[in-house]
Amino acid sequence: MENSQQSPGQDAANHAAQPQRPSTGKFIAGNTCILVASIFWGVNVSVTKALIPEWMTSESITAVRLVGGCVLFWIASLFMHCGKINRGDWKKLLLGGFIGLFGFIYLFVMSLRYANPIDVSIIMTLPPLFVILMGVMFLHRRPSGLEYAGIVVSFAGAAVVILAAGGSGDAGKDNLIGITLAILSCICYAFYLVILEGPSKTYRPVTMLRWVFLFAGLPALVLLAGFDKLPLMHTSEAVPWIEISFILLCPTFIAYFFGAACN
Repeated sequence: MENSQQSPGQDAANHAAQPQRPSTGKFIAGNTCILVASIFWGVNVSVTKALIPEWMTSESITAVRLVGGCVLFWIASLFMHCGKINRGDWKKLLLGGFIGLFGFIYLFVMSLRYANPIDVSIIMTLPPLFVILMGVMFLHRRPSGLEYAGIVVSFAGAAVVILAAGGSGDAGKDNLIGITLAILSCICYAFYLVILEGPSKTYRPVTMLRWVFLFAGLPALVLLAGFDKLPLMHTSEAVPWIEISFILLCPTFIAYFFGAACN
């Protein structure tokens, strides 16, 4: 008859083999971060649209977000411990910043130049869909039945928006351009999420994001040309300055920090 009792070492091994569930506190904190970041990103659509083209260009808003975000994260790194980046992760940070972050924010802001902000908001729900597809194509992941259902619903919703935009006359042509740019921005953001999945679990948010924003902010410097001629720079009204400050602080600095902290 086999001994049913296990040694302390076996108990520890079995416990270690079981997946660890996050504590209730961490679960609530993580979901709160996601909720706050999502609210900021949602409000950002309307606020950005309010600035274009009366006060700023799409290019100048992109530059403010990326260059300003880079400055904020490097300032934050002065007050936090930031570890070294492993050699194998530099390529991921570079691609995540240059293609993922720069491409996402630039194309997203450009889409608001042409498209209805409501349509853009609907399209911006698609990144999870592209994350799943990239996981299947490049990481050989197998989606669950629920994820397949989400893919179908997402494609159906995007198709409705695109068809509605294409069939609404001259204004619809511009709207269709904006929707196309919004879809491309979603692909860039999905790439950002996929390629930085590993580093986001390895490094603290500020450690990773200061480099990601640096690699995104460098090409954005080109977009600062003519910044001094913007209407924003020659007005005494407080509202546009409050709006651009909100865009820089909330959907850029805080939201990306929360997004990285949730992993």
